[in-house]
Amino acid sequence: MSDILKQMNRSPDERLNPDLAEEVCLRANARAVVTGSISADGTQYKITIEALGCRTAQTLQTVEGRATDRAAVPKLARVLTAQVLDKLAK
Repeated sequence: MSDILKQMNRSPDERLNPDLAEEVCLRANARAVVTGSISADGTQYKITIEALGCRTAQTLQTVEGRATDRAAVPKLARVLTAQVLDKLAK
């Protein structure tokens, strides 16, 4: 991905916003871009991971989960991302 960003005259460390992620996805000739969000919900954290089609921007897969505390967020985000990628592979 850093090579594609360089070809676009962007920093290889640049944070991807939705528009830039879509452009990178198209240039990479990829099928989908995976995005996520984390929001506080009382004492828990709601995590949503979503795969969007590069060419259609339609949602291909979505998974959600709740982390019981802040320390559990990274692990749950990895697990949910793996679930989305597994569903896309099928």
